[in-house]
Amino acid sequence: MKNNFSKLTKSIKSRGIKSTLREIYNQVIFSRYKSVILKNNFDKNNIEYGLNQVKRDEEIIISFTTIPSRIEKSIYVIDVLLSQTVKPDNVILYLGRDEFRNFILPPEIENLIKRGLKIEYVEDLGPHTKYFYAIQNNPNSIVITVDDDRIYNKNLVELFMKTHVLFPNCVCANWVKEMVINNEHISPHESWPRVKVEGKPSNMFFALGVDGVLYPPNILPKQTFDKKNIKELCLFADDIWLKSMELINNIPVVKVIGSGDSINMNIEGTQKQSLNHENEGRDRNSVYLDQVFNHFELFKYLVYGGNESE
Repeated sequence: MKNNFSKLTKSIKSRGIKSTLREIYNQVIFSRYKSVILKNNFDKNNIEYGLNQVKRDEEIIISFTTIPSRIEKSIYVIDVLLSQTVKPDNVILYLGRDEFRNFILPPEIENLIKRGLKIEYVEDLGPHTKYFYAIQNNPNSIVITVDDDRIYNKNLVELFMKTHVLFPNCVCANWVKEMVINNEHISPHESWPRVKVEGKPSNMFFALGVDGVLYPPNILPKQTFDKKNIKELCLFADDIWLKSMELINNIPVVKVIGSGDSINMNIEGTQKQSLNHENEGRDRNSVYLDQVFNHFELFKYLVYGGNESE
């Protein structure tokens, strides 16, 4: 009991009462009925087309990846992505060609393809797969990356686009932390405060992919797609790799306006295999941060400012 109270107090201090209560609702109250609600709300016979059919100056692509053991649950994620208030131009699921060789996809996928889902089989790059091919192959498009174990709000794209219009040269994210630097040393990732202020860009802000991230067209440097360096320096931490590229190109991160009111929930049964959990459990994030910061000499790109997490 004492340990739980300590965790609660720590969460309130770092995230605020509102965010903490939402998380308690999500993890404790809602999780008991989550699977039932998802299944009841999922209509396998839904024929509503989920993609935009009006020409845009900049196409909007939603990109993500999954693994065989999680693809059955990902149909709920896809359903929401194809039911957005502002429709994307493409929803692309990238699957590792070796991992899914001879794998039979869930039958629900067929209907989701009819509604607009596109599947591409590629070389698996771990978590990097969700952005790598979409951004590289569609340089003139807006790319929104999402996770396969998160149920997003139906206004996800709408909120992203409203913020993007105001900050066209920023990476937009729903979940943002502020990096803590002491004497050119990066404090542990888990100690960084969560950013609460919305619509205020900073190079010190760090976008976490779990709640979705928007990347504007033609904004990341070519070395973003250096497979050799990705594999050697940061294979299992795409967020850290992408932050290093943002710093090199002087791209600030901004918290999405309206994101504080959104509730995105984890899908039950997928977190056990989350790469993010694995990284934090082994403190691998700290290793990756040191590796990329030293390799690219990133401290010289940082713009130090006041604390924007409050």
